[in-house]
Amino acid sequence: MKQQKKPSISEPGWEGLDAQFGYQEQAATQLDKEYLNCFGTETGKKVLQDLENKILNQPSWIPGSNEHYGYFREGQNSVIRDIQNKMRRALNG
Repeated sequence: MKQQKKPSISEPGWEGLDAQFGYQEQAATQLDKEYLNCFGTETGKKVLQDLENKILNQPSWIPGSNEHYGYFREGQNSVIRDIQNKMRRALNG
């Protein structure tokens, strides 16, 4: 049985950063697979692309606007990123 190396912050690159902040790749869940089933279809891809264009690919904040608008917009962006991450996990694991 192969023993997995414990992450160390002295590792170069992303491995060191991941170790410092305790990031670990999560295994795909059944819900991740259901997101992939939904948004992995041709229709789902079109809907996700539309959401990305309307939400994710827009500025989160415009100079001169209230900073709370930026917080609100980043919350919207996180919904799209969550869907994308669930699909990625389902594809990779």
